[in-house]
Amino acid sequence: MNQFNLKEHLQLIQLSYEQALKASLPFKLTDDIVGSFNECPYPIASHTNKPDPLFNYANQSALNLFEVSLDVLTETPSKYSAPNVGQEERQRLLEQVSKHGFIDRYRGIRQTFTGKRFMIEDATVWNLIDEYGLFQGQAVIIFKHEVIGE
Repeated sequence: MNQFNLKEHLQLIQLSYEQALKASLPFKLTDDIVGSFNECPYPIASHTNKPDPLFNYANQSALNLFEVSLDVLTETPSKYSAPNVGQEERQRLLEQVSKHGFIDRYRGIRQTFTGKRFMIEDATVWNLIDEYGLFQGQAVIIFKHEVIGE
């Protein structure tokens, strides 16, 4: 993808999830894929395939959870979603996903852009693989989370 196309990116998220997990995303997809993702009650976000990946998508639930606008989020390296104490654990997670294609029932600490910390209790992270078999980044869907402090 040379120029970011939101609809194509959401299709990549959907198809990569189906391929990795052998299941459909757990929300209703309609012909309006952009609307379907934004109406999803679960936070969904993705980042690029760069060595220091940048966020490149978040649905409205994820933007609300991370207390940020899409414009700010997409200019931010995804590593900043974890507090400093969680960076090593986050890196291990991403390496496991790269190696195995996905990880489910993930649990870890993250932080909002306003500094609040929250515990992800149940999330799935998967590789985004395009139609040519090329790695395009990773995505996450968060099923359960709880604010744990400032």
